[in-house]
Amino acid sequence: MRGDINASLDILRPKPKPTVHQRQYQYGRSAAVGRALAMGMTAAERKERKIKSKIETYQKTHPLPVRMPNFVTLPNAGDPWARGYLITFLDDEWDGTVADAFARVVIGRNNRLLKKPITHAGVSHVLNAEKPYRHHETMAKPKNRIVIATVKGLAAKQGIQKGDVVTHLNGELFEGDAEALRVAIDRTSRNEDTFSIIVNAEASTAEALRLRGTILQDIAQSETFK
Repeated sequence: MRGDINASLDILRPKPKPTVHQRQYQYGRSAAVGRALAMGMTAAERKERKIKSKIETYQKTHPLPVRMPNFVTLPNAGDPWARGYLITFLDDEWDGTVADAFARVVIGRNNRLLKKPITHAGVSHVLNAEKPYRHHETMAKPKNRIVIATVKGLAAKQGIQKGDVVTHLNGELFEGDAEALRVAIDRTSRNEDTFSIIVNAEASTAEALRLRGTILQDIAQSETFK
């Protein structure tokens, strides 16, 4: 019994911190294991491992846009004008910049729209990939767009989020305002049991993804020809 108690107490007692020499030994041992594994690889495997490591680093330093494209099919049930509808809409204006793809749309009190730019240093890496844009420059004229104000139920389960930008209705590009979208959804409910929307298939997100992709392609090509 005493032995069991002592064993339990040993588990609860805090373990002493490793000394500097112990940490150095452990680090050296880990590095040695890594080198041993690398030595057992073929040249092609080592190159693939190096490329993978660079891509992982790239993904951390070159973030994706905050709003990614998504397609969902939703039931035609309820009143699109009702507060309790599974998604509600607000009018917004795109400022015409690529940087907007990295700005979160926040719905405040009284449906007030707020833009919160991402300050991650990697955003500049993406925006300046080809150096045609700056944070204050535009790629197109500002124009109206529709954003999701509230979301619940099946829409939320399928990944729709507040601040998403509605770009397509039933497979067609939609360029009206929020009221026109409600009317269009209500009209489809008379003949169809469901309707589909696409969110975030917008110019700023598409351009941000393209710029990000050019950097990734350059990394892969630079390693392929070494």
